[in-house]
Amino acid sequence: MNRKVLAGIIVAAVFLSAIGVYFAAFTSIGRAGNYCPSVRSSPQSINNSFTIFAVGNRSGVYSGSGAISWCIYGRSGNLEKSYQTNRILAGVAYSANGEYAAAAGYKVAPGPAGAEVNGSVYLFNKNGQMEWSISSPEPIFAVDINGNGSVIMTSDSVLLYINNQGKVLWNYSKYGPTVGALVDNGSSVIAGISMIPFANHSSFGSSLTMFDAKGNVVWNVSLPDQLFDSTSSLALSDGYIAAGLSNTGYNGTLNYYNMQGKLIWSKNVDSAILGVNFTSNQSAILVETNWGHDTFDLSGNVIQNQTAPHSTD
Repeated sequence: MNRKVLAGIIVAAVFLSAIGVYFAAFTSIGRAGNYCPSVRSSPQSINNSFTIFAVGNRSGVYSGSGAISWCIYGRSGNLEKSYQTNRILAGVAYSANGEYAAAAGYKVAPGPAGAEVNGSVYLFNKNGQMEWSISSPEPIFAVDINGNGSVIMTSDSVLLYINNQGKVLWNYSKYGPTVGALVDNGSSVIAGISMIPFANHSSFGSSLTMFDAKGNVVWNVSLPDQLFDSTSSLALSDGYIAAGLSNTGYNGTLNYYNMQGKLIWSKNVDSAILGVNFTSNQSAILVETNWGHDTFDLSGNVIQNQTAPHSTD
């Protein structure tokens, strides 16, 4: 999701520091939704013992009047439970042991502006039962979970580090945490933090920061005049970090770091960077741009360019 304006980030920071987070519930729990098919037509992933899928009146939600059903399917594809809500399902992360799923959602305020508000994170067990939910006034678009479901983390407007009982152990919202990822099964967090003012710079910048499990900063890399532009602009693999930053819509940078925050290489991309991910065999980095995709090997060489020609005028 695109970066937020500074004023909204400051409001979120003040709110969270003053009263923390609060519980958020669905409008109806555990009964069959109006929109959930009894069986999913698409095959289930063999890596997950259950899957959360959202269907419903998204257009109504954007006008402030609709409802969406979060449908939970077992490995066989049969509907196990459903939850009706006015929250859009933003992202789901599954624990490696197959016991839990963490889901992020947000509301759309009524009115022509359609502001995204009231982000929430939920923990479901493999039986489809919602174990807890918490929320912040700002939207939450991304969530991560460790291998056994004991640590859950959100990113975008606020970074929340949560245990599997739903207790927020620490949060960061001083500037604009846009993207984050759990490291070493949740013992650390790598975060791309945006909208940071730098002295003698007219534009906001960012930092790449590692936090420990208590929220202390382990190391920090300053990145003036560059912004993490989405909750997909950071990826981890085999002790390395791929970070995509945008300077303008026509200019971005792919940085490759080790886990100590040392820059290994940096490459220019002729676009804002919307997403970064390692390929399935971890041998290359796929970069999503405004006009397509570029693929880099782990030495920083372009091995495939699928970006459509475009003008920078």
